Amino acid sequence: MNLTELRQILTTYFNENELRDLCFDLDVDYDGLPGEEKGGKARELIAYLERRGRVSDLMETVKSLRPNVSWEHTLETTEGGPDISTVRRESKRRGCRAELRIVVFLISCVLILLIPLIWWVMPRLDWRRWVTFPVATPCNTRPATPTCTPEWSVAWLTDTPTASTTPTCTPTPTPKPKPFTPTPTLTGTPTPPTAATPRPALLVSEPTLIEPPAGITTRGTAVFRWQGRLGTGQFFVVHLRHPVDGWVLESEALKVDCWETTLPAERFGEWRWQVRVVRGRTILAQSEERHLWLDPFPRQPLPTLPTPCPCGE
Repeated sequence: MNLTELRQILTTYFNENELRDLCFDLDVDYDGLPGEEKGGKARELIAYLERRGRVSDLMETVKSLRPNVSWEHTLETTEGGPDISTVRRESKRRGCRAELRIVVFLISCVLILLIPLIWWVMPRLDWRRWVTFPVATPCNTRPATPTCTPEWSVAWLTDTPTASTTPTCTPTPTPKPKPFTPTPTLTGTPTPPTAATPRPALLVSEPTLIEPPAGITTRGTAVFRWQGRLGTGQFFVVHLRHPVDGWVLESEALKVDCWETTLPAERFGEWRWQVRVVRGRTILAQSEERHLWLDPFPRQPLPTLPTPCPCGE
């Protein structure tokens, strides 16, 4: 039943008080109907009467109250149009179909995600914890079957001897295990281990510092010389430190007794240096510690000292 035009007629040709009177005539509580405005009340009134099968009563009452309205087209439309209950059932079916499609889609997604996971987990499971395999019985545990050996006997009843076979079962003896005879073990006189000849300890001498002399002042470049002996796998390392801020400067592993470097100008002041004999990261010996002064911009001319020869000369 198409009730759209009926709702439009109630909204157009009836005001709120007339709708109240209409509800009173049809024994319907106007205030109990949902909706706030006139259109909402008219819609809920039609739905209320349609659920109770009283739409015909509403049509007769409205027609008697508004005889000037053309009802022919409305009646034809309501009689020939689809039933509202049928429309609602169809809409519910469509909603159920949509929900079913969503559920099927979600289940498909879960299966698509689970199948690779199961494919990855199955080879990594230890099935021996849950599955017990039967233990095979050895083939040589069966008892020995006796064998029958035929024995030949000759009858002297006639001139021509005839042979007759009489089967006699002779069990095959089971071999007995031979007693275990221990094999004598040859014992020899133990030879005492030869004591290793101790090697003489390698003496490492401390390097002797040559130049620069203690207390000298330089502007930056300094040449360090010393004397010393190196063993196998040993190297010289020149170690310089700034006592004020603890800044350290070291040379690379050296095989010569000379090293030239330039001290950083921002680390002016006192420096202390010494020469170490190392093997790997182990310090085997070290010289005494001398000090020198770094003054990149002296206010007074420095004393004239002999220019040190570069390393290698």
